[in-house]
Amino acid sequence: MVDMIIRGGHILTMKGNGVGYIEDGAIAIEDGKIIAVGRRGEVESKIGGAENRIYAHGKVVMPGLINAHVHTYMTIARGLCQDVPEIEWMIKTVSPLTKHLTPELAVKSSRLAVLEGVKTGTTLFSDYGPYMMEINSEVHSKMGVRALTCTPISEVKSLVGQNPYEPYQFDLELGERRIKEAIQLIEKWHNWGNGKIRCCLGPVAADMLTKETLLKVKGIAEELNLPIHFHLAQGGREAIQIKIRYNTTTVRYLESIGFLSERVIGVHCHGASDEELKIMVDKGVKMASCPTAIALIDGLISPLNQYIQLGGMACIGSDQANGNNTVNMFNEMRMAAILNKVKHKDPTVLPAWKILRLATIEGAQCIGFGDLVGSLEEGKRADIIILNLKKPNLTPVIDKPIRNITFNLVHSANGSEVETVIIDGKVIVENGVYKVISEEDIIEDAQKASDQLMDMAAEDYVKSDPLIMKYARENII
Repeated sequence: MVDMIIRGGHILTMKGNGVGYIEDGAIAIEDGKIIAVGRRGEVESKIGGAENRIYAHGKVVMPGLINAHVHTYMTIARGLCQDVPEIEWMIKTVSPLTKHLTPELAVKSSRLAVLEGVKTGTTLFSDYGPYMMEINSEVHSKMGVRALTCTPISEVKSLVGQNPYEPYQFDLELGERRIKEAIQLIEKWHNWGNGKIRCCLGPVAADMLTKETLLKVKGIAEELNLPIHFHLAQGGREAIQIKIRYNTTTVRYLESIGFLSERVIGVHCHGASDEELKIMVDKGVKMASCPTAIALIDGLISPLNQYIQLGGMACIGSDQANGNNTVNMFNEMRMAAILNKVKHKDPTVLPAWKILRLATIEGAQCIGFGDLVGSLEEGKRADIIILNLKKPNLTPVIDKPIRNITFNLVHSANGSEVETVIIDGKVIVENGVYKVISEEDIIEDAQKASDQLMDMAAEDYVKSDPLIMKYARENII
């Protein structure tokens, strides 16, 4: 007798080179671990009975999705940071809001992000942001999800009112405080819950830290054997600062100081040339692509396909909802595929099976969870999602001359088809409803938190005068 068996349905294990399809399969789970995967008859004869049986006929059973880069703390500012020039985005729309953020507001914002993500199939959040001690305590550990977390390390106090064409002023004492906060987070939360929450180092970006502090962070990561979650070659504002200060580009500067290594998860990377992408690949840097956010914020296409073709490891994330507007990995998978096909003028680029792997097993490997999750195989933790194929947008299901399920998951699904979410062997979404905390309470608390933040931040936001304030004054939005 085992704890749970999922029987029937189309299983995508992500084992091997593709999606690892099993027809009419079954998965047995005991103590949060997968103990058997295969054809239904074989698994059932092996394990016998189960306390909980989930019938998956007409459904897809696959690994939970992995959001490799997300800022859950700013979801309550959704819709306030779009349709502005890239040079304005951080300085004129984001910073006036984050200036007024409190731990309580960040927690309520994070709960909303996790709720949206988990209901659309995300089981692992690589979460980057302030107040992470509180977010781990009140959100990730209590909402039943898996997470890689870090707190930002920066030596720039604020970008409110900053002229992007003048060098930022560094505060070295601030950098020291942020490093201490990062170490405290690691000491308390790394490998919490038998690896359910892990931690990494989070230096913000090359333009936000001195060379000495960047190298100090690298040394700590090496000493503690941790990844470095790092915004890398992320656009015009950063490029201006690096040019002013070092008269070079971000990637070449980081290469020259010896910062780049296999520990680095480089986020975005759209500011890197093909030659610089090759430098990153040769150094073992993993790339986290956030296709929707970069398209909306920069009007550019993340170089995901180039990086993979150069031999690099890559994964996909949503970034923040105030820039992207969603925390939905089905949206990211589709955008990653379509944008890269357009960029290369080649419809064969990033086929659906590869996109699904980037959001599951290859994502897990990139962020240091490949030993635990990302594929459905014996010995791994049971992070599993089940989608109902009997939906208008996923019908018909075809198995000859080829199977169409993989294509439809990437190009037709939107996350609403997710019926069941299992994390570490526990069902946390059942029949599409999140079971751990009241969905209504999370949404109501987030709305109140947003109202409170806007009461505090509105004056600074108006004073910063981003382009979208023009639309507001003209009453066209």
